[in-house]
Amino acid sequence: MLRKKLLIAATVAATFLLAPRVAEAANRTATFTIGSTVAGQCSMLAPANVSLGVYDPFGTGNLTGTTTLRVKCIKGTGFSIALSSSNSFRMADGAGNFIPYAIKQPDNSTNWETTPLVVPGSAITDSRNYYTYVANVSAAKGLPVPLGDYSDVVTVTITY
Repeated sequence: MLRKKLLIAATVAATFLLAPRVAEAANRTATFTIGSTVAGQCSMLAPANVSLGVYDPFGTGNLTGTTTLRVKCIKGTGFSIALSSSNSFRMADGAGNFIPYAIKQPDNSTNWETTPLVVPGSAITDSRNYYTYVANVSAAKGLPVPLGDYSDVVTVTITY
């Protein structure tokens, strides 16, 4: 009987020793970040040319023309729009004769040629912004200018 018990014990021990071991599951974790940066950026479409029509030095009304400046900025990007002129905001005929004019900001009271339009980033709720401005010549100035075609080139600068 002892022999039988020893044989059973040896068989059980051999079974555990020779049996394949089952690997215990282990987990390891790691994390990583995916990111990107959105930089402030603006672009604009060139505004259409403005024709003020025929200047009459004897007239009593203003010559007025409007156009729209289209600015597209990344949402939240603050910017300013400044204007400069090749003839100091005077239309020239090429022979030394000038007709001064003014460009008003969209509020129609601020002269754009002396004060840039500032748009803070907090005011941008859409990426496309449209700014209609008014160019005008006061006929009351009564300038005794000769016949001819008068023009000026205005440069629009966006700073962001």
